[in-house]
Amino acid sequence: MEKETDTLADRIRHRLEVVRKSAAAVSLEAGLGRSAVQDILAGNSASPRLDTIQKLTGPLQCSLSYLVGGDTEIATASKNTKQPFRDLSLMPAVRDLESGVFRARIPLEYRSFERNLEWALDKTLEERQYPVATDPRLPKFSVLPYRLLDHSLENIGIFKGDILIAASGFGDQYDLRNGQIVIVERSLASQKLDEWFARVVEETDGGFRLVPKSKDPVYQSYAIPSATIGMENTYSSGEGESISIFAIVTSIQREISII
Repeated sequence: MEKETDTLADRIRHRLEVVRKSAAAVSLEAGLGRSAVQDILAGNSASPRLDTIQKLTGPLQCSLSYLVGGDTEIATASKNTKQPFRDLSLMPAVRDLESGVFRARIPLEYRSFERNLEWALDKTLEERQYPVATDPRLPKFSVLPYRLLDHSLENIGIFKGDILIAASGFGDQYDLRNGQIVIVERSLASQKLDEWFARVVEETDGGFRLVPKSKDPVYQSYAIPSATIGMENTYSSGEGESISIFAIVTSIQREISII
């Protein structure tokens, strides 16, 4: 979520935090003097030229309208530009994905997207945050980070600790395709428990299977029929269980240890 900012310096300072760049780096990337941004932040350049501010929009990944106070949220670039800026922000991982680990279900009053996100953020305010942005391939979907805590995808080079950036389109039926990586929620309704994990989509004669990519037999696969029940990509798996395809993974982030 973007926090409110009032002045040009406030907004530049916030964007520096989000894109994780120094004032000097942004100045040089914008083709300005090394101290140009720092002068604005320090109040030494109280009224910079509009063309100077325009040069900062690329390195800061925001619009001119946002920097000069025309928008309260990050906006896209002007209509005259060929490539729009993406709404980049920092967020903690909203879910831990771990096969075989069941957690208490989110209460029904928190099942909407806004409340679900608010609930998750309240639980993880002190955790590390990761850069996420709208994906041009899925422009109407919401993008969130998930933390993988098992080895279910190790055969395709995705390991425990990796952050899966995934897009959710609530209320719409996903167009499943072979090879997609999806975030899955398995619910035990009678026990009010949920299991969250990641799987790869594989086409079958009767629909799809959600399969692990690991040599360890502990990880299960799940059949997805062509018929659905309810909304939001939910399928019956029998005996009071259901499988929901919650999001489609669009990218992976990995932290490298600094020795």
